[in-house]
Amino acid sequence: MGIRQAKKNEGKINLMIRNGAADPSVDVSITPIYCVSCDRQLPHLYEHTGSRYGQVGTINCEYCETPIHCTDGDNIVYELRTSGFVMNYYHLYRLEKEIWITLKESYGYDISARHKGSTITLETVVDELSKEFKIPAATSRQYTSNDGKITMFPNVVVKWFSILEYFDLYK
Repeated sequence: MGIRQAKKNEGKINLMIRNGAADPSVDVSITPIYCVSCDRQLPHLYEHTGSRYGQVGTINCEYCETPIHCTDGDNIVYELRTSGFVMNYYHLYRLEKEIWITLKESYGYDISARHKGSTITLETVVDELSKEFKIPAATSRQYTSNDGKITMFPNVVVKWFSILEYFDLYK
């Protein structure tokens, strides 16, 4: 349990497809970290290895040495709270319900019908959309969070953003 620097820019972003839901629940194991003390994103991604009663652990900022205390919602990691900064993965990784509804209604990609009652990874969705629509998923493009604070994302999220950009859904 805890949080530690990721060895690679990889990690699972699980999508749990509930019966009848238009959008999946999100469970994340790789994350950027932001320090509110020095107003900077840390230069590495971090692996979230679990929590106990919502307490994930503490890491020190690599720039200013400030301890960054990390907490989550306990069982399913849909957000990470870090010393005054909340990373809601639905918003940060652009996995909001509206995205899934647009993919279904405008492009015929219905994640709920395809994967009803199962857990898949975001990588699976990226692969399906890339193949079906012949979209080259970029990995070197630079993206930024809506608030401008996060600029380094896991590789699979960069690929996801490039898919969203193809469909004009990256806003």
